[in-house]
Amino acid sequence: MLRQGFEPTKYIIREALTPLQALLIEATLISVLDWQLRGSLTNQVAGHGTTNFGLKTVEELEATKGEPFRLSDLPGLQEGEEVVAINVNRRWAEVKARQSSLIDISKGSWKLSKERANRCRFAVIQANGIVSGVFQFKRWMGPD
Repeated sequence: MLRQGFEPTKYIIREALTPLQALLIEATLISVLDWQLRGSLTNQVAGHGTTNFGLKTVEELEATKGEPFRLSDLPGLQEGEEVVAINVNRRWAEVKARQSSLIDISKGSWKLSKERANRCRFAVIQANGIVSGVFQFKRWMGPD
């Protein structure tokens, strides 16, 4: 906006808040605006606490109160074996809107060396604090 010569309108949502209250309100507003704009916000940071306190459907909230995900339940996982953990919060709306699949939004430019990737058999995909999928790697397809 600034590069195009526009000055954003500034609003005070609430005043005289504690720092924690301000961060929670900021996270809530970012979650709601991103939902309203169908995931098109470009904030570099989603907001403090959005994983734990952000916008959720009733089903997502109930899922967080259910049986916890345990890495030890992965078939044949050895103690100390590494897994890849992928947070897809920013693109989760695409899955919910059926615009993309969980595997599609999970692929990407991971900062992971080929050597380390070859040691991992599983990728655990989570969105908004809920494990939404676990994939087992057959082979690494990244750059050499």
